[in-house]
Amino acid sequence: MATKFASDLRAHIENWSAGTCPRPLKYANWLDGIHPDYRELARNVKDADEVMLDANVAHLLSSQAFALNLFLPFRKGSKKNLSKCP
Repeated sequence: MATKFASDLRAHIENWSAGTCPRPLKYANWLDGIHPDYRELARNVKDADEVMLDANVAHLLSSQAFALNLFLPFRKGSKKNLSKCP
């Protein structure tokens, strides 16, 4: 079963692409491929950490955008649970 975040992200991508064309290749802006809840954080992380965006980060299937969507929630959330050892 997909998490709420995964479901929201899929709905966002499907809604965006529905009005553009059946299989768009690139977003107009690289941030369009980032979940709306994490766009500001993505922009801040890019600048603060001097992240070099790949030339294809705006591509619908960008692995860099995928990684940002995957790991930004950890950056935004509490670090307490990430530091626990079993």
